[in-house]
Amino acid sequence: MKFKNSSGELLDVSPIHQDNVAATLDDVQERFISEQLHLDPSSDTSSIGSAGKKLSGQTSSDLDIAIDYNRLKEEWDLPEWTGKRIEEWVDLA
Repeated sequence: MKFKNSSGELLDVSPIHQDNVAATLDDVQERFISEQLHLDPSSDTSSIGSAGKKLSGQTSSDLDIAIDYNRLKEEWDLPEWTGKRIEEWVDLA
């Protein structure tokens, strides 16, 4: 698969082997959830989706992580969730 980053450069991505899901999630939780978002991965997030639930040898195309918006709102002084679509929040970034 090929994706572009925010600068328009092509990135090579590949499926995540089930045997690597736990280590990949740990890395995302430490380097992004904890260090960048300043949230506690054990109480403020949850892994959802099929990654890590498939048999060894199978792959997942992505990692789905749910983040508690109330905690994110507290940490980053975000507005109340109003049911707006994501596109309407872009100006907040």
